[in-house]
Amino acid sequence: PLLSLSERERERARERERRMEESGLNPDFLERSAISLRNAVKQGYLTKEGGKGLKRNWKKRWFILQGDYLYYFTDDAAKKPQGVAPLADYSHCEATSSSTAKYGFRLFSNATKDKEAGGAKKRVYLMAAAKSTERDAWIEAISGALKKIHNVQNLYGRAAERVEASIYMKLGETKFKEEKERDLFANVFADRIQKGRTPTMWKSSRPIFDQEFEFTIQPDSQTLLVQLKDQRKKNKIVGRVILPLSEFNDQQMHSGWYPIMPSVNSVILSGQVKLQCLFVDEKIQVRIMAAQDLSSQDSSGLAAPYVVVGYGNQKHQSKVAKKTLNPIWAGEEASFNLIDDDSIPIVVEVYSQKSDKADKDKDKERLGTERDFMGEVILPLELIRQANGEAKFYELKDKQREETGAASEGDIRLTVQLREAVILQDNLYDALFGVLMVDDMDVTKKFASVVVNKERPVAEALVKSFEMRASATHYVKTMTRNEVDATSDPHIIFRGNTVATKSVDMYMRLIGMPYLHYLLREPVQEIYAAGSKRSCELDPLRLDESSEKKRAVLLKKNLKTLVRYVDLIWSSLQQSFNVCPGKLRQIFHWVQSKVRAKFGDDTLSRYTAISGFFFLRFLCPALLTPKNFGLLDVHPPSNVARDLTLIAKTIQNLASLVEFGKKEPYMHCLNDYITKNFTPMKAFLDKLASIPTSPIDEIPSKRSTTNWGREMARVHFHLSDSFDAMRATYGVTDIRIVELGEILAILDEEAEKVGGKVKSRRFYQNGNSSRPSSMMLAKVPGLKKKKPKMSLAVSGNRPVANSVGAQHMRSGKDHPARRSVLPPSF
Repeated sequence: PLLSLSERERERARERERRMEESGLNPDFLERSAISLRNAVKQGYLTKEGGKGLKRNWKKRWFILQGDYLYYFTDDAAKKPQGVAPLADYSHCEATSSSTAKYGFRLFSNATKDKEAGGAKKRVYLMAAAKSTERDAWIEAISGALKKIHNVQNLYGRAAERVEASIYMKLGETKFKEEKERDLFANVFADRIQKGRTPTMWKSSRPIFDQEFEFTIQPDSQTLLVQLKDQRKKNKIVGRVILPLSEFNDQQMHSGWYPIMPSVNSVILSGQVKLQCLFVDEKIQVRIMAAQDLSSQDSSGLAAPYVVVGYGNQKHQSKVAKKTLNPIWAGEEASFNLIDDDSIPIVVEVYSQKSDKADKDKDKERLGTERDFMGEVILPLELIRQANGEAKFYELKDKQREETGAASEGDIRLTVQLREAVILQDNLYDALFGVLMVDDMDVTKKFASVVVNKERPVAEALVKSFEMRASATHYVKTMTRNEVDATSDPHIIFRGNTVATKSVDMYMRLIGMPYLHYLLREPVQEIYAAGSKRSCELDPLRLDESSEKKRAVLLKKNLKTLVRYVDLIWSSLQQSFNVCPGKLRQIFHWVQSKVRAKFGDDTLSRYTAISGFFFLRFLCPALLTPKNFGLLDVHPPSNVARDLTLIAKTIQNLASLVEFGKKEPYMHCLNDYITKNFTPMKAFLDKLASIPTSPIDEIPSKRSTTNWGREMARVHFHLSDSFDAMRATYGVTDIRIVELGEILAILDEEAEKVGGKVKSRRFYQNGNSSRPSSMMLAKVPGLKKKKPKMSLAVSGNRPVANSVGAQHMRSGKDHPARRSVLPPSF
C-alpha cells in the first residue's frame, strides 16, 4: 500500500478488489452511479441479506435490473454500487419465505460455479420485498433476463453472446484563445462514468497531452465528454467538449479540432421528464408529472430541480423540489393560449436552484445565470397531437452552446473511433488466426504496413490474440525482424510509432509489469513520500531562491539528491537481469542479433536497439506517469512530477549512451556520472539480451485474463477496416489477401446473425461494406490456377468458400493453427 493512504482507505481498496474478484467484472461496472443506469428493466427498494457466517443482517438497498446485470446501491442517488451480480453466472430465481423474509426470493448461481475452472464461487442472493405483488414482479423480471441470456448462450456459446462496443480516443494539442500558463489535465467520461485521466501538463499555455485511451462502453451510452481542469486553481473546470456517440456510428477514425466550450455544468446532463400535454378548447395544457435520473448538481450528489415550460412568449415555472434527483410534481399544470402558428413548439427546460450565494454570484457574472441547467425537451405540436393525451417520459437534451451566447474557449485535437465487435465462438476465429500465421505471417505483415493512426489498438489486439495461442514471442520476433529489414539507418531504428514497435510496447506491459513494479515501486513511493522535503531541481530559473550564493548551495544539494535517486534505480537494475521474464530476454536477444547482423559496423546500435525498447518505451514512461503503470494510486503533484522527469531524463541519456548537450545546459553536471557508467550500461544491456544458460528466479507474470474471442473480434474489426488498403497496396490477386477476404466475409455473415439476435450492429445498418463479396472474389483471375486448394463453388446463386480455412469454419472443426506449433528457428 502507498504511504499516503490511510488504513481506512487501504481497507476500502481491499474491499473493492474483493468485490471485483467475486463478481469477475470489469472495474467500470463498479463505477456506475444509480442515476447513470438508463432504460432499467426494473428498479426499486428491496431488503437484502448480508454479512458472513453467523453475523447475518438485513439492509435496505436500491436495486436496478439493467441488461445482463443486477446492481444494488445504498439508495437511489448513490454514486457507486455496493455490488453487481452478472446474471450470466446465475441459473434461476424463485420465491421463498421465512420469519425474517415474508416476501423473500433467492437468486441461485449456476450449479458448476466455475469450480472446474478454478474460479471464485458465486454467492446466492436472498432478497425480500414489501409486498407479494412486488416480489412476484421482481421474480418475473429477473427470470425473463435469465431466460434471454441462457437462450443466447445455448445458440452461440458464452463467448458469443454479445456485441461489445468500445471507444478509442487520443488527446493531442490544446489551444486556448487566452494563452496563459495552466496546470492542465483532462478527464474522459462515457456518459457519467470516468474512463481515464491524463497526467497534468504543468506550467503550459499550449499543452500536448499525447495520451491514448481505449475503453468499453455500455449499450445505451450516448455521450462522450472531455473535461479540462486547471490543477493550479483547485481543479477548476476550464472547459469541456461534448461528443454525441451518434456522430461516430460509421465506426471510422475521426480526427480533428474540436471547440472547447465553457462549462455551464460540471456534469454530463441526463434524465427524463414526464409530461402530459392536452388540447382543451383554445388552450394547451401541460401537466408536469415527474422527472427521473437527473444529473446531480451539488456536493451531496443531489439537486433542487424545477421546470420552466415555455410557449411563445408565455411561460410557467413549477415549484422547486428539494434534495432529489427523482422529483414528483403530481400533475402541476401550465395552461397556455393557443397560438395560430403550428411551427412554434413547447419548450420544457429543467433547472436546479443554486443553494450557495457565492455560486450564484459567480455564475451570474460569467454566464448570466443563477441556476444550473439540467436539460431541455422541445415538443412540436404535431408530436403532442400524436401522443393523444398520454403521459410520457421525454429524454432531456443539452442545449447548443451557441444559443447561450457563450463563445468557445479554444480548441483541442482529438482522434475518436467507435468500435462495435461481435464476439463469436472461439472456433470460428481459427481460420482467421491460421491465415495470420502462415507464410511467415505474410498477411499480418501486410496488414501492419497499411495501418494508419491506430497502431496501438491494432498492436494490442494482435499481441493478446497471439499470446493466448502461445505465439506472441514468435509474432513479436517476426515483426521486429521485418522492421530491421525495412530500416536503412541504424540511428533511427525502432524510433517510429509502428505496429511493430507498439507490439513490443504491449508485450512488455503484458508480461513485464510485475518485473517493473519490482524495480520501481519502492523508489517511486520513496520519492512521492518525500514530497517537498527534497528536490532534484537543477534549473536555476525554476528555483525561488534569489541569492546567488544560496542558489549555488541549493543546486549542489539538489544534484546530490538526484544522483542518489538515479543511483538507487540504476543499482537495482544491474542486479535484476536474472529476474527479468525469460520471454522478454528472448525478444531482446533476437532483436540484438538481427541488428548486429545488419549493422555490424555500427558499434552502438546493438545497445540502443535494446535500450530504445526497455528504457525509452517501458521504464522511463513508468517514471513519467507512475499512476498509469500502477506504481502510484494518484498522479503526483507538480514538484514530484518534476523530480521524476529529471530522473527519467538522466536514466534515458545513460541508456542511450549520450551526454546532455546544448539544449539542457543545467544538466551538464550529470555528464561525468553518465560517462562513468557507459561501460556498466553496455554490460547490463548485453546481459538483458542474453538467453539464460541456467535456471533463473524470474518474476512471474500475472495470470492472463485475456478473452481470446474478444481480442480476435477486435482483430476481425481492424482487418475489415484495413482490407481495402491492403488490396490497393498489394493487389486484388494476392492469393493470401483473397483468402483473407473469404474468411472475413464468412465472419461478417456470422457476426450479422449474432448481432441481429443480440443487438443490431450499426456498421451493417449504414450500407454495404466496400469489401468485395464472395461473387466478386470468384471473378478474380487466376485464383484457382495459383492455389488449387482455394476455390469457389456455387450452390444455387450463392458462392461458397472452399478454402482450407473456410472449410474449417463451415464444419466447426478445430483449425490446425489453434495448436500454434512454432518453426524450429524460433
